[in-house]
Parts: sequence; structure tokens; C-alpha cells
Amino acid sequence: MTIQDVRNILMVSRCGSINKAAEQIPMTQPALSRCIQKVERELQVHLFHRKQGGQISLTKEGEVFLRMGEKMLEAYGDFERFLEQERDRQTIHLGLPPQMSYSISEGLLQGMYTRSPQHRLVLHPLRNDQLIAGLEDGSLDYAILRQGESEEVPAQFHFALIKENPIYLALRSGSCAGKMAEEEPDTGRKTLDLKHLRGEKFVANLPGSNSRQYSECILEKAGIPVHLMEMANFNNRMDMVRRGEANCLVIFSPSDRYADLTFYDLPREQSYTVLTNLACKKGREGKRYFQMLLSCLEDIFKEL
Repeated sequence: MTIQDVRNILMVSRCGSINKAAEQIPMTQPALSRCIQKVERELQVHLFHRKQGGQISLTKEGEVFLRMGEKMLEAYGDFERFLEQERDRQTIHLGLPPQMSYSISEGLLQGMYTRSPQHRLVLHPLRNDQLIAGLEDGSLDYAILRQGESEEVPAQFHFALIKENPIYLALRSGSCAGKMAEEEPDTGRKTLDLKHLRGEKFVANLPGSNSRQYSECILEKAGIPVHLMEMANFNNRMDMVRRGEANCLVIFSPSDRYADLTFYDLPREQSYTVLTNLACKKGREGKRYFQMLLSCLEDIFKEL
């Protein structure tokens, strides 16, 4: 006899009919009948009086089973909640894009230890497709996923927005295209149309990554022929920009770390907004750790 068997028999008792209970569970009527017969054989008692028209009522033994079964389910529920709490105190596995791990790992680990010292947070730098697979198979508890402005959220996941990021153009050193940029009078920000880079070399991440996907999307929107090169490491891509070997489209706000490079906004018709989200399987978003993690990430991304 299993816990599900107990649930099934209690449902039959509440419904007063095997057919009605089978609809509620749900399972087929023959399968539910076999479940009752199996338990009755194990206990060597009859739990129900069978009546005409498919109606049933509890025997004396069935009434005792009902009372004991309710206590069993209550105790089992308590045990499940205990196990869930134990799991909450164990190691938490968080996946995030490799490029992002370089800039936020230290602050994230420190921030989460301050908020929840009883947890051990393990970071897993992975490509976007690997992050999604990790959430699906349970090897990751949470993941930081980047999503294009027009992309749909997978139905099985909950996404909580951390920050919206536009994509910038890192113009290669020595390029004359910067002379064609238009400056915003109020902010001083400069916008450069990609049409001025027709036929130039661009460097992007490997296939399967967020930045590669968005780079290809933007270049396709711009409708210009370019030579696309591949480089897995972000810092190496920035070094190629420094050496004047290629341009690069980047998903981050320019900072002092890259003060020697020139970044441009893209015109509205070529621009693309990337949403950075904390993701988990539906049902886990209500957990206290998820909310603490989201708060910590929001604080970190304010400074990026």
C-alpha cells in the first residue's frame, strides 16, 4: 500500500462513488477499482459496501481506515515540508553567463553569505542553452537568463526581471566610422548607424550564447554585409577591439574598466533591449532564498 493508494481510497470515501472519484483523481475507473481491491487484499478486510447504481459506503473497517488514513496523509505532509526545509538549507546551484560571472561573482557570493550564511552558493558559468537545460533537469536551482525584448518566457519557468540593458557598439580602434556618429545634445551620448560599418569585421561569442544570438539579430536588422568572427572569451573580444581587428556588440553598460574603448548607442531601428532575469521552475519563486537572491542581484546590477 502506498501513500497514493491512501489518497485514492479517501477520495472514493468523499465522493461515495468510484466513478466520481476516478474523475477527480484523475484515473480510470478500472484502475481505481484494482487499487481498492489490492489494499483490501493486503489488509484482509472489506473497506466498502457496494450498492446498486455504483454507490458505495464505508464498512466498519473502512471508517477506521478513513480516520487513520487522514492522520497518515497529515503526517506525510509534515514530513514532506521537513524535507523541503532541509533542502533549503543545502547547497544552492546558480547558473549564469560566463561573461557575467567575471563581474558579479565576488559581490554575489559576499552578498548572499551576508543574507543567508547557512546556505552555500555554487556558481556555474554556462551558455544560455546550458542554463535552460540545467533548470529543466534540476541540476540548477536558479539561473540568470538574458532574454530578448520579443522573446517569450518558457511556460515552465518563472522569470523575475533584474535589469533592462540596451546593446552597445564597441567600435574598433582606428576606425573612421566614429566621425559619422550623431551626438545627443542633452546627454552627450553618441549614436552610430551600423550602415557606416558595411563590410567590416565583427567579433562575437560562440553559437548558443546570448551575445551571439543578439549580435546576429541586430546585424540582420541592419541589413548590412559583415564578416563575423568568433571568440569565446569576452576580454579577448575586447582586446580585438583595442587592436583595431574587429567591432563588437556588447550587452553591458560601458564602465571605467573599458575607458580606453569607444562605445556608441545604436539608432532606434537597430537597437535591441535585453532583459536580465532571475529564473527558476514555477513553484520555487515563492521561496525565501529566491527573494533574497533577487534582492542581492538588483543591488549589484544597479552599479553595473
